[in-house]
Amino acid sequence: MENKKVLILLSLIILLGLFLRIYKIGEESFWIDEAATVYTAQQSPSDTIKDIYTTTKQAPQYYEGGGSPPFYFLIANYWTKLVGLSEAKLRLLSAIFGTISIFMIFAIGRMLFGYKVGLISAFILAINFMHINYSQEARGYSLVILLTLFTVYFLINGLDGKKNTYWLGYSIAGALLVYTH
Repeated sequence: MENKKVLILLSLIILLGLFLRIYKIGEESFWIDEAATVYTAQQSPSDTIKDIYTTTKQAPQYYEGGGSPPFYFLIANYWTKLVGLSEAKLRLLSAIFGTISIFMIFAIGRMLFGYKVGLISAFILAINFMHINYSQEARGYSLVILLTLFTVYFLINGLDGKKNTYWLGYSIAGALLVYTH
């Protein structure tokens, strides 16, 4: 396939995926798990880590539940300081992770099977209802998918005997994945 054509198709697929992930993103109010994200994002980073690892209860006034690892919540903390806090603004972080995932699945599909499979994979992920749904929640689910894709990408490149930096990328992505979910 011609590189220019692939780039155009991939750009259209990513734009479609972005549109589907931000369409009506702030229309509904936060649900209970997202309220836990809001609570945690408003804490200081040190309080977030302390809350997760000592009490294992995020937002105890909302629900009695176990804590999740802190990486997504730390990103959400800095994100809300940067862009503010509302349903749309906090969920936009997940939509960005979901959109980047579309590119990453293309990169993996292209690397393993060629441009056609990469584009088909990207399109399927772009229109996948569940991925869109999770990319519209103020939770770490779309980050888990993105970090998994990064881990796979770095692993495949590392196994192919390419630069040792791929093993470093694999280790970092894997560690961040563990600290996300």
